[in-house]
Amino acid sequence: MKKRRTVHAALRLLSISIALFLAYSEVTATTVVLPADEDMVVGARAIIRGKVTNIGVKLDDTSGRIFTYVTVRVQEVLKGQISDREVVLKEEGGQVGNIGSSVYGAPTFDIDERVLLYLDTWSDGSLRVHQLFLGKFSIIRDERSGKQIAVRSTPDANTSIIDAASLGRPQVHSTNKMDLDSYLTLVRGMVESNRRNSRQFERRHYNQIPVVSRPPEFVSAAPGQIRPQFTLFPSTPARWFEADSGQTVPFFVNPDQMPSATTPDDLSAAMNAWSVVPGCSLRLVNGGPSGACADHFINTVTFNNCSAQFAPSPGCASVLAVTNINWDSSQRKTVNGTTFNRMIEAHVNYNPYASCDFSDPCKVREIGTHEIGHGCGLGHSQDATATMYAFIHYDGRCASLKQDDINAIVFVYPTPGPPLSISQSSLPPATVGTFYSQGVTATGGTPPYTWSVVDGLGTLPSGLVMSSDGSITGTPSASGSSSFTVKVTDSTTTSTQKALTLTVNSALAGYDAQFVSQQVPSTLTPGQVFSATVRWMNTGSQSWDPGAGFKVASQNPPNNITWGGDSVVPAQGITTSGNTLELTFQATAPHSNGVYEFQWQPWHQGSGFFGQRSSDVSIVVSDGSSPVINTPSSMDGAQGVPFSFQVPVTGGVPPYVWSIAGGALPAGVTMSAAGMISGVPGVPGPSTVDIQVTDFLSKNAHKTIAFNITPPAPVIITIGVTPGQRDVAYSFPLAADGGKPPYSWKLVAGALPAGLGITADGLLAGIPLVDGTFDFAVELTDADSRTAQKALTILIAPPPLRLGQPVSQDVARGVSFSLQLVASGGRPAYSWAVESGALPPGIGLNQSTGLLSGAPTANGTFNFTLSVSDSLGTKVTSDSVQIRVLNPDSIPSITKVKYKVGKGKLIVTGRNIDSTAVLKVDGQVVGGPPVDNQFTFKHKWPAGRHEIRIVNPSAITSQPVFLTVE
Repeated sequence: MKKRRTVHAALRLLSISIALFLAYSEVTATTVVLPADEDMVVGARAIIRGKVTNIGVKLDDTSGRIFTYVTVRVQEVLKGQISDREVVLKEEGGQVGNIGSSVYGAPTFDIDERVLLYLDTWSDGSLRVHQLFLGKFSIIRDERSGKQIAVRSTPDANTSIIDAASLGRPQVHSTNKMDLDSYLTLVRGMVESNRRNSRQFERRHYNQIPVVSRPPEFVSAAPGQIRPQFTLFPSTPARWFEADSGQTVPFFVNPDQMPSATTPDDLSAAMNAWSVVPGCSLRLVNGGPSGACADHFINTVTFNNCSAQFAPSPGCASVLAVTNINWDSSQRKTVNGTTFNRMIEAHVNYNPYASCDFSDPCKVREIGTHEIGHGCGLGHSQDATATMYAFIHYDGRCASLKQDDINAIVFVYPTPGPPLSISQSSLPPATVGTFYSQGVTATGGTPPYTWSVVDGLGTLPSGLVMSSDGSITGTPSASGSSSFTVKVTDSTTTSTQKALTLTVNSALAGYDAQFVSQQVPSTLTPGQVFSATVRWMNTGSQSWDPGAGFKVASQNPPNNITWGGDSVVPAQGITTSGNTLELTFQATAPHSNGVYEFQWQPWHQGSGFFGQRSSDVSIVVSDGSSPVINTPSSMDGAQGVPFSFQVPVTGGVPPYVWSIAGGALPAGVTMSAAGMISGVPGVPGPSTVDIQVTDFLSKNAHKTIAFNITPPAPVIITIGVTPGQRDVAYSFPLAADGGKPPYSWKLVAGALPAGLGITADGLLAGIPLVDGTFDFAVELTDADSRTAQKALTILIAPPPLRLGQPVSQDVARGVSFSLQLVASGGRPAYSWAVESGALPPGIGLNQSTGLLSGAPTANGTFNFTLSVSDSLGTKVTSDSVQIRVLNPDSIPSITKVKYKVGKGKLIVTGRNIDSTAVLKVDGQVVGGPPVDNQFTFKHKWPAGRHEIRIVNPSAITSQPVFLTVE
């Protein structure tokens, strides 16, 4: 059978730019295994059938967690101690104001929906659906047969379901759909046949936890007063805004109940998989060990169910892992055309009741990589090879990504480009009554750009407007200078502003011009002096008089002195209306190769430009040379270290276009069309690439560059050391990356607990002889003699405190009695106490030594419990202990035991023996009644040690006597 995880509703990442908003709209991820029907019945504290009547949501002020409350009118109780006609369920998730929280796999409810529910409880006794959506069945009517059907709830798109057989577990029967009558019969039968198992399960996991019909904090709310959200995932996705400012996003690992000593490194590998993607700005780090548990604004990974999300399971649990994230919809940012809420916390929770599936570190890494991907804002992919696919792979990929995973994370967290800036420092003047059109441009940031004029910081001249593409257009209606501030915003919502001034000149009546023709060379050599001729016809009523302020000026670009000057005064004198101005002048080409613009327009002092511009011509200035790539023939880099190099070029005519003509750059490194080689080399070793540059005239040049990527300097990647226990064998491998193996390890500072040492290959091992917290530093040396050091801390805990269970006793009134209590583990000294009940009068407990002693003074049966506490404040309580104080003459005693081996005859003589007493040998009654305080019994006893007791009525027993048969 093919091993896979199935999902009922999958999301697409086929077109990253279009469909990603669907994949990233969820905020919690869950992985489950289909449970056996019998496990569901045994594990649930209650099973009910009823109807949903109300849904509400509330923020818990103490924990900062959001809960949704579902009111159900009970129609039938199939299991459990529920007597109320109405119960209120408490499910995690919802939205209050701008703050929201969701849980993938949570059951979905509708008002008036009829349901059959398996329920367990939170630690305060509040009810919730058992095993998330797996414990909810909707009751619907089949349109064809008219029968009522029980249908298991369908999970959301980011919940992965695994068949038990795919994990190597025995195949189980798991009902997802059945007609209601048949299913009720099935459930009732399982409840009846599993009563004993259910009672044992209840005592083990829910001892002293009540079942309450409604949570203590619940306040009734009418439908519609509160908006339920925990099953309605947000309309916009979420992401970490920290990535945009270069900040890391830490996840803290709670070490309690971790599957193995390598788990912190497994989780570091899962985080690192998302942090080394070229072109991705997100950086996740392992924050180290922490006792945090779903704390507000702290990202955590836990294994101990400290947040009580998981219910106990009779077998290996159905839910493997759940990832919760919280977001703030009041903070939003648009990236690559998609608007994201700000993610404020994430919690990856492995289910300790499913630890049977966590023995393989590679599987822990794949689960962690998948779940942490959800914690980065990613949903499921339709690409079957992707780690974020809805089906688990277990193909040895461990903590690694495929191309679709890389596409997704780069889309959500693109590496920022150059800083956003506005190009213009000035604008060409406008003329009253003359149509004006001028574009404002920007560089850097992430296009496309959106433009606007900033309110309150000036205005455009009357008659002009600015469009969102940066164009300032219109016909000015009044002269004067206007100062205003423009704002440009890129696709990541990054923005910048700039103050500009636009002068509107007065229109001189009768000034107009029509462009006729021009002659200008199309190619020039650098510094060449050339002649240009431009013609305009005077189509206005006013003459053009150079002596009165008329000239022709450069327009593209404005104030252009590329050609040796920015204006020309005609030498031929006045051009009257209806005549043509033929302006011939000498200009000088720029001294650098390139493509330069050439455009002119008539201008009059006091009014500025008027009439038509000449044709805009692009002139190529070239010395005839071909481009030459001026770069070394070899370059060095280090694996995992960012690399950046702008390839220089001389000759030819810019602009240049760069490409790869052959070979390949190192893995993780790319070259842009502008010749920037950059990236994070991913694999050490040599590579060769043929780089080609092509200039404006299609001339090209090649350069072969040899790259040598060396392993990075060694680094110790162990974040935290797994705690140990005093007097228990300990082993923890230190981990490193980079450098050149093999590594050699040693202790360089601090001290390890007595009994522990570090081997040359980095194994921290031994039997710790003391407990406490120990700080130390280690150093590794690689094969190239490069070193790395790291400070670490190890916690050695004392063994668990244990109390030897005292044996219940019968003692004689007035007779001296003593019983030494025994404890082990913990950290001495011990302190003893009577926890509940009372000791017989006359008997006391020494709190320091644990000795029960004295002479009881009153008959009776006395039940009590004892406790022992160590110096750390840990306390352990015994089971109930019973001491019966009896009249001395009611307690039998054995005064003589005689056994004749040859005849197999046993003779037991004693005192205070009742006529109905019995003799027990090794716990079995033997022989007949006593005669004159003596028992006689013939039997050949096997060799060994045998216990002999006399038992009077009311189970009053003598002290044992032991007979050894050779």
